[in-house]
Amino acid sequence: SGICDTYDLLQQGKIDDLCYLLNTKITAVPQAEAVCESQRAHISPIHDQALNDFIKRTAVGYGLTNGVHIGLKYVNDKYVWSDGSETDYLNFSPGFPDIDFGECVAMGINLFPGECYFYGQKIRVFSPTWGSATGPALCDYPLMDLDKSKNDTVEILFFESNSCCDTLTIYDGLFGAKVLKTLTGYYGLTSINVTASSNAIRMEWNAKSGAHVTGWHAKVSSA
Repeated sequence: SGICDTYDLLQQGKIDDLCYLLNTKITAVPQAEAVCESQRAHISPIHDQALNDFIKRTAVGYGLTNGVHIGLKYVNDKYVWSDGSETDYLNFSPGFPDIDFGECVAMGINLFPGECYFYGQKIRVFSPTWGSATGPALCDYPLMDLDKSKNDTVEILFFESNSCCDTLTIYDGLFGAKVLKTLTGYYGLTSINVTASSNAIRMEWNAKSGAHVTGWHAKVSSA
């Protein structure tokens, strides 16, 4: 998918059809909000787990593992979303958001300075829990039908990974180097069928990140 996705795919039947643009330029929150408003938009609010995970997945997929701004600011003694919508989803670490860390909020793993400017000063900002990458992991899944006259088929029922760092490679046979399909990024509930030329097939899951994503679900059959 591109940098602009429709949220209706994540809303599970709701009619919302919103577009999200990832801006990778490091920008202070007031300037970032001004850029958004120039495009008739706002820094994103978050109202449910699906959008929370979508923002994390998209950011990590583009290598932004230190975090991204979200549109929550401390105004008149309370935290409010920049678009004026209801503050009904608060997925924060215990004790946060904390005004002692600044008036604006980001989603990320670390405290990072210089992103939010108020009264001419750089202020540290904190975030909802971001989590950390699990580290490199390489797993092989050799699959074989005992009937040599059949061909193995892998059906990917769901797939969600970080396009920057995670891949699932499907090979023809148990030991061959012929690649039938390589998957990365987000396919969601899209059925993907891959058929081997024999009764054997091998899947190699190479996860250099593996963080903030659901993973994948596969079904194997032979015919």
